[in-house]
Amino acid sequence: MALGGGLHPLTHRSVAEVVRVMNSYYSNLIEGHHTHPVDIERTLAKDYSRDPAQRALQMESTAHVEVQRLIEAKLAREPATDACAFTFLSWVHREF
Repeated sequence: MALGGGLHPLTHRSVAEVVRVMNSYYSNLIEGHHTHPVDIERTLAKDYSRDPAQRALQMESTAHVEVQRLIEAKLAREPATDACAFTFLSWVHREF
């Protein structure tokens, strides 16, 4: 929070977007799905691969980024939310 609080809001949003893409990249990599960050960026711009397997990985990456945005918005609206609670984790799972 200390780093985020010291950034200009525009810079904060830009850094948050980069971190979302990196989170998606590493989450997929852990599961053995190799989607390069450039491919994730392309997908976020609705530029999908013609290769069905690559397109599926791109769509998975996009889902990670979109759910991360939803999580951030929910926590901003409801700061007392327990991110470890069953109800919250179930909500995240349904959104993904």
